[in-house]
Amino acid sequence: MKFVLFNDNRPGLLREDGVVDISDLVSPLGASGGQEAMEAIITHFDDLRADLSRREGDGEAVPLGQVTLHAPLPRPRC
Repeated sequence: MKFVLFNDNRPGLLREDGVVDISDLVSPLGASGGQEAMEAIITHFDDLRADLSRREGDGEAVPLGQVTLHAPLPRPRC
């Protein structure tokens, strides 16, 4: 799985045909987007794995030409 932030810092999964929005899977964890969303995915990955895999396989992708990709960890911690 390749995680990205796109458009208005929404979390997504990168596929060959575009980006699949996963913000609805992350928002129940109290993460609205950006750094918060990526940290929630990392922290709760084991709990999210099945839903993420399912979404990666059958989620509707937004074509890459219609998205703006952002740094996946805007504020990396050292």
